[in-house]
Amino acid sequence: MMHRHALVWSLLSLAALSAQAATFTVTSTAASGAGSLADAITQANNAAGADTIQFGIAGTGVKILSVPSSGYPTVTEALTINGYTQTGAVQNSAASGSTNAVLRIELNSSAMNANDSVLRLSAPTAVRGLAINNLPTGVTGIRGLKLEALTHES
Repeated sequence: MMHRHALVWSLLSLAALSAQAATFTVTSTAASGAGSLADAITQANNAAGADTIQFGIAGTGVKILSVPSSGYPTVTEALTINGYTQTGAVQNSAASGSTNAVLRIELNSSAMNANDSVLRLSAPTAVRGLAINNLPTGVTGIRGLKLEALTHES
């Protein structure tokens, strides 16, 4: 009987480990392919648990990511996309009504198809420290998010 309990405990522990959240790192500014934000979203969608996407793109200054023409894949699992993890980015610490945030990740949506969205969500999602620029007419940005230091320029 003791061995059966040990086996059950081991299987439950293994299941709990496989459901732990994962962290995926964006290393490319490309619209798709290995290391892209699209790839990281796809990987997070395929992983159990509330995952995180961080950024580690080589070099200094602002990193401009090309948004795929039809937008990024739909987020289907709980996810945090954290632009503040990019080297040089700084979260806002100023008093309410002003900002001293330094954003280093920009999503350039100028190549998007009309009547689409940069991000489509069907799961709880937090987006932090990103700039979304160049939204063409008819393209929506993102909705239903916890937004912190998100900027939009046309």
